[in-house]
Amino acid sequence: MMKRGRIGGKCGLVPARLVALWIVAPVWQAGLAEAAPEAETHWAYRPLQVPITDPVPAGAGANGSLDAVHREALSRRGLQPAPRATPRHRVRRLYADLIGLPPDLETVREFERDPSLQAWEALVDRLLASPRFGERWGRHWLDLVRYADTNGYERDGEKPFAWRYRDYVIGAWNAGLPYDRFIREQLAGDVLEDANAESVAATGFYRLHVWDDEPDDPVRADYDEWDDVLSTLGAAFLGSTIGCARCHEHKFDPVTQEEYYALAALLGDVQPYGLPHRGGGSRPMAAVLRDLAPEEQIRLWEEDRQARLAGERASIGAAPREGRAALEERLREIEAEAPPWPRALAVTRRDGPAPEARVLRRGDPHVPGDRVEPGFPRAFGPEIAGSGASGLAAAASPRLRLADWVASDVNPLTARVMVNRLWQHLFGEGLVSTPDDFGAAGLPPENPALLDYLATRFIEQDWQVKVILREILLSNAYGMRSDVAGTEADRTDPANRLFWRQNPRRLEGEVLRDHLLFFGGGLSLEMGGPGFFPELPEEFHQTQDTAGKGWGSSEPNQRHRRAVYAYVKRALPAPFLDAFDAGVRSFAVGQRPVSTVAPQALMLLNDALVLECADALGRRLKAEAGPDAPAQIDRAFALVLQRSPHSFERDSAQNLMDSLKERGEAEGLPDAEHRALAGFCQALFNLNETLYLD
Repeated sequence: MMKRGRIGGKCGLVPARLVALWIVAPVWQAGLAEAAPEAETHWAYRPLQVPITDPVPAGAGANGSLDAVHREALSRRGLQPAPRATPRHRVRRLYADLIGLPPDLETVREFERDPSLQAWEALVDRLLASPRFGERWGRHWLDLVRYADTNGYERDGEKPFAWRYRDYVIGAWNAGLPYDRFIREQLAGDVLEDANAESVAATGFYRLHVWDDEPDDPVRADYDEWDDVLSTLGAAFLGSTIGCARCHEHKFDPVTQEEYYALAALLGDVQPYGLPHRGGGSRPMAAVLRDLAPEEQIRLWEEDRQARLAGERASIGAAPREGRAALEERLREIEAEAPPWPRALAVTRRDGPAPEARVLRRGDPHVPGDRVEPGFPRAFGPEIAGSGASGLAAAASPRLRLADWVASDVNPLTARVMVNRLWQHLFGEGLVSTPDDFGAAGLPPENPALLDYLATRFIEQDWQVKVILREILLSNAYGMRSDVAGTEADRTDPANRLFWRQNPRRLEGEVLRDHLLFFGGGLSLEMGGPGFFPELPEEFHQTQDTAGKGWGSSEPNQRHRRAVYAYVKRALPAPFLDAFDAGVRSFAVGQRPVSTVAPQALMLLNDALVLECADALGRRLKAEAGPDAPAQIDRAFALVLQRSPHSFERDSAQNLMDSLKERGEAEGLPDAEHRALAGFCQALFNLNETLYLD
């Protein structure tokens, strides 16, 4: 499956299928003033429309409310949903979607013996409660906020303790943190009434952007960074290309340039990333860190440290010259002491008042225009009156106003955008196929009633992501087959825009890597902490300005942790993940491209990790199945594909192993029999059945 082509520059990415329309009928040239009245009635900015459905429980098969809304859209087009997938396909799909790891053969066979709704519910609930769930779904969110451990640009220096934000995200998904609270903690977690270490670490959201430590124009670079933050906020939370209004009125959506700067003004109490630069701007020094400990604990520790420093200085002053060396060394040790509590890359509040907010002509900070007051785009919904759900008066911080507005149940975008993302990750495509652009340049949903049904349910269920995921997973829609060709539905809706069937999907790079390690029994499930450094070919380091710069070494048990814990260096993407479309880290990515290119096959044939995993699986087969080749083949199919081989597959596998063994012996290779077994394992890794969900 290839992602739809896109074009675009500073003003965002636009579906390529609209290019011809713009060439033939460039209506936008008439200006926003004429387009605004129509734009403000755009479907995404209207209040949620609750479809009328019978109040039946979720998961009640075709009579369930979700399935009823889904079927209604199909029936209007004369379509029928595809039949239900086999129990094995459904279990494999569920495991990959919820935890990113394969099931074992016994789990598949147990569900094949009892494929009841009750058994399916139990399986869904078990996986939703697994700590692996947060690792799988946290990865989706990290794509949206362009998470990386480094700053980018030439030196690509480290963002210290950025991994605490990654761990916060994984923990929030595992804990079932309500999505509205998840929003508030990232946008204003340091100023909430009940702020804590986790909510402060959540504000690392503001520190994840690309950062240049020596720009030609520090002031302009600071504005570029705030534009990056605002654009990411718009894409991730609101599905909107807000950043297009920095230099001019938005060409497609009802966002004026004045509203853009009014929204940006709500971030004015945040200290920019880095230390103040005497020529203006915030560069070029270290990152801003926050101590994740109660203020009283910090104060007592610092008082004790200062007392010890004073004592050492006094001792040095009273000591004879020849005895001062050891005392001076002790003084340096105390001065270099790290605090005994965790630290995070997070928001610190600006010293003094926020700078005056003005419209910047053509987006240029050196050409300020009219002054603006902090506020919101009028078309995106009203601001919440009073203190809001944050628990504090809005005057305490403008970011509380922002957080309450984004997380409001009357904001028409927030719930729609999030449930669309949940649907997308379970079907390979969202109900809105442009998940980061719900505006006029995006594509509308073919089934708006289903989108609004899910968004309404999301709010009714107190923004609980797991509740909505569960409802989708228990539906008939999720359990449909994907391999349905040549039917009337296929001829009527070949692109499956109405989701009359499931979509076949290739495993993401991180999931494929974790699968390979899992098959060989070498996957480490250690959670959290600093990222590990994948082992890279020596020549790959030459792609940097200095070989090996900023790249550490990790022990094998660390390198075998899940891919979500890998150190992400912007200038040095891991080649295996990069080949399988792991995505860029410089802007929000709500939907990864899915390519089919030659380097992927070459990676699966030659990559050192793939060869290591094939070797490990071969050793596991010998340990679990013994020396008998047919038993080894059966066990390999059970581990990798969760089924028994067909007779022709068993014969083909045996022929392959015999051929590889003969070749190895002819070439005088040591342990030719094991090499042949590992080669067979590698062939299994290359099967479409291994790489794709259907």
